Amino acid sequence: MTKDTATKHGFDLNDGIHVIKPGGSVITDRTKASTFNRARADAFCRCLAHSFANGELKHVVLAIGGGSFAHDIVRANRINEPTRRDPRDLFKLPASLFALQSRLLECLSRAGVPALPFHPTSLMQTNGNEADKMFFEPLYAALAQGFVPVLTGGLVFDQQSGFKVFSSDWLPVALSAGFQIKRFVVLTDQPGIRVDIAGSEIFSRVTQANFRTVERSLTPGQRVDVTRGMNGKLDALLQLARRGVSSVVCDGRNPTPDYFDHLFSAKPPGTVIEAWDPDTIDTRDARSHKSVTSSRPHSA
Repeated sequence: MTKDTATKHGFDLNDGIHVIKPGGSVITDRTKASTFNRARADAFCRCLAHSFANGELKHVVLAIGGGSFAHDIVRANRINEPTRRDPRDLFKLPASLFALQSRLLECLSRAGVPALPFHPTSLMQTNGNEADKMFFEPLYAALAQGFVPVLTGGLVFDQQSGFKVFSSDWLPVALSAGFQIKRFVVLTDQPGIRVDIAGSEIFSRVTQANFRTVERSLTPGQRVDVTRGMNGKLDALLQLARRGVSSVVCDGRNPTPDYFDHLFSAKPPGTVIEAWDPDTIDTRDARSHKSVTSSRPHSA
């Protein structure tokens, strides 16, 4: 993606973006199907509005977790099972995520944050486990006009299996092909990545030196959903680190007004996944993820 493509919509790639994920454990009730947590969502939106008002944040993209609006639907309708799912049931996942997205957009509007929805089915395409193509231009235009794009994971067209479920944890990896991401913040119901599932201690930092140790600490006892829970999350965050982007995993249930100011500071709360030095990445650890290419209407 070239700078000219972005600037023709009034957005300068050099500005960079902040990507925030309010996880499903924050904005939904994971114990009840399709249940929105209005109180926590309102608190999140007020904090975001505060950071916009004081100038701490400028260009923000939200990648929201599906929580109780997604995982149960995927399981019940076998959407992740190409040989067993019924094509007539596929619509249930995007329809449910549309509902969640709409509820959060209402909260953002009440808080004074102008936001617009974007849906993965029409925004991107995958090829197996890779985000193969992404249509960046509408996102550039939205950001240039002062909107916060609100993205979800969900159903995407896939070149190998026809359709697949794409986790919102991987959205920043796809976005990194078209944007300079300053940091990815993941808000969960945990204080960070725990050293031991039974204890309260968290890893303060995940680095090139210790990431294998962190991976081994994520035992099957930690909650696993259709996107592999914290295990899948860490996979995505490590891939983002390989692309030079740092991330933070932290508790987003009771944010203070200046919470985002701290999360994008040099010493944020939670677990920091440090950006890797590209000159020292072992090719055996690179996992050979292909860069996402841009798709424009005339070339699709």
